[in-house]
Amino acid sequence: MQATPFYQRQAYHKCWKMSRAADRKSEESADFLTRGYEDAIIVWNSNKKGLREMKIVLGMSGGVDSAAAAYVLQQAGHTVAGVTLVMYPEVQPDIEGAKKTAQRLGISHTVVDCSAAFKTNVLDNFAASYRDGATPNPCIVCNPTVKFAALISHMETIGFDGIATGHYARLAKNAQTGKTELLRGLDASKDQSYMLYRLSQEQLSHAVFPLEEYEKPAIRELAAQQGLLPQIPKDSMDICFLPNGDYAAYLEERYGFLPQSGEFQLSDGTVVGTHQGQWRYTVGQRKGLGLACGYPVYVTGKNPEKNLVTVGKEEALFASACELRDCNWISVPQDVSALTVKVRYSRRETGVELTANTDGTASLRFAAPQRAVTCGQSAVIYEGDRVIGGGFISQVIR
Repeated sequence: MQATPFYQRQAYHKCWKMSRAADRKSEESADFLTRGYEDAIIVWNSNKKGLREMKIVLGMSGGVDSAAAAYVLQQAGHTVAGVTLVMYPEVQPDIEGAKKTAQRLGISHTVVDCSAAFKTNVLDNFAASYRDGATPNPCIVCNPTVKFAALISHMETIGFDGIATGHYARLAKNAQTGKTELLRGLDASKDQSYMLYRLSQEQLSHAVFPLEEYEKPAIRELAAQQGLLPQIPKDSMDICFLPNGDYAAYLEERYGFLPQSGEFQLSDGTVVGTHQGQWRYTVGQRKGLGLACGYPVYVTGKNPEKNLVTVGKEEALFASACELRDCNWISVPQDVSALTVKVRYSRRETGVELTANTDGTASLRFAAPQRAVTCGQSAVIYEGDRVIGGGFISQVIR
């Protein structure tokens, strides 16, 4: 007997658990185990949204995740309209790849130009942040202000019910508040809830994450089984408008940043070298400093007004607390003693004491010192799997 493919076994098991939890007495749940993979997906989605079928606008980049998301949604009985968002015309997404996926699945496909909104909300913000001495994460800014905003707009234009992306994160409705909450994805190595913490309640309430209960290997196998793998099935970790990662050259070329001689100093004011602009460096950086201090040194701070870069030993990188600005709160914590925080996407979490203020700021005190906490990056607070919210780091306290 032929073995059931891994992605089918995994999806079947996850769907069964979600269906049983949603309504253990329902007829759908009672005979769930007698159904096939496609029916399982339908039950999962109908229980999740309360509707057997939806009309969903799906963001399609041409990559494997959005291709698999389109297939999962379609197999669940939903009507899918694919949309490829062009953010930066000089480095376009795989429009042809997305179009071929849409044709193979028999769904519509539209290209939407978001370049004006992307420049205003992301690119200009990116340049301003570096000028102010911060280190931005443009993807976090892009998601609510451009990507999800454009999907919602297209959804309303064509009269659809919801939006979807290939993000690895989960959503849940809070029965007490009626609000949609954001949770970690099942695959911890690919969880993208950190990148989505700034989504508004309107965006979350209209969103569907079809890959929320999958792990990445299962998605690759599903895409391969259905002939949906892109020509270059590789995850991209680059900033979309910086394919070579050279942000300094980009700022010089596009925003007129000019080399400006400044000093490298130790914390006691000792000058140990010169540089050509504080915006070329970020806290925690070691490589490319060109300093010979007799021991490894790292960037520990910056002063943009004085064009000063402070360097020191690694122990000087650790912070005990930080301040946040422009906070976005999704959920209310149930147990403040159980909160944890991530100060960068790839960073491990630590316990945190949170003080949220009415003016959109917050104070965080870490349970354990955190390395290279950086202004401009985001601190995202969790309670278990739930994303409570977070904000941009505005001040670091050693």
